[in-house]
Amino acid sequence: MQRPVCYNCNSNPAAINYVRNTKKYYRKLCDSCSRKARKLRDVYERRASAAGYKKSNSCEQCSFKPVLPGQLTIFRIDGNMNNVKRENLKTVCLNCNYELSINGWQHGDLQEDL
Repeated sequence: MQRPVCYNCNSNPAAINYVRNTKKYYRKLCDSCSRKARKLRDVYERRASAAGYKKSNSCEQCSFKPVLPGQLTIFRIDGNMNNVKRENLKTVCLNCNYELSINGWQHGDLQEDL
C-alpha cells in the first residue's frame, strides 16, 4: 500500500499512527498539519477562558463525569469558533462533541422564561 497524502495540505505524506502485525496505519494529517490543528484548538480554549467561561464538571448533554480533565471540551452551538458568548458555549464530553458536530445542538421543546 502506498503512503497516503495529507488531506489538509495535499503535499506532505500522512503521519504513521501505529503499526500492528507489520501493517502500518496512517493518520489523515501530516505531522505539521496535526500540530497546527492542536495549537488552534488551544487558542480557542484560551479565548473562551479569557471571556469568563469555565468548563463544567460534567457533560451538559449526557451528564458524563470524566476521570481526566481532557475528556471534556468546549462546544460552540453556532459553530463559529470566534463567538465566545456565554450562551453559545457548552461543556461536552468527546463522544457528545462528535455527535453534536454531526447533528447540532438540540434545544428541545422548552421555552426560556421572559
